[in-house]
Amino acid sequence: NVKAPPIDNVRIGLGGIGNRGTHLLSIMLDLQGVEIRAVCDVIPERVTKAQDMVTATHQEKPAGYARGETDFKRLCESEELDLVINATRPWKWHVPIYVAAMRAGKHAATEVPAAETIEECWQLVETAEKTQKYCVMLENCCYFREVMLVHNMPT
Repeated sequence: NVKAPPIDNVRIGLGGIGNRGTHLLSIMLDLQGVEIRAVCDVIPERVTKAQDMVTATHQEKPAGYARGETDFKRLCESEELDLVINATRPWKWHVPIYVAAMRAGKHAATEVPAAETIEECWQLVETAEKTQKYCVMLENCCYFREVMLVHNMPT
């Protein structure tokens, strides 16, 4: 079982700044105790838009990652983050982003689905157990409430 204390200020990297990712970013920017430290997308203009959204709230400009489909790996390896949130499409990227985040010492959360196969589900379980990092699946209605994201997200 993973057990970690709550984090007062959660440092977040966000991958996938399309419709859902932009919506999640808007929600997070309204929350106390959230610092958006990095944003990633395959479309550079989306990264710039997300950076502008963050700086408009008087946070520092987050690092931007837009060097192709696997630039999330660089984000996970380079940034000091507590949590990587994934809102990418296609879904085939959910498990690789989860795994990259956890292996780099970050907790990971993704939009549904968490995985597409039973094998991928086991990969998530095994990686979470090995790294002792949380692996959370977000759901539009139930699992993205302020209290779950910020106040109960452990380090």
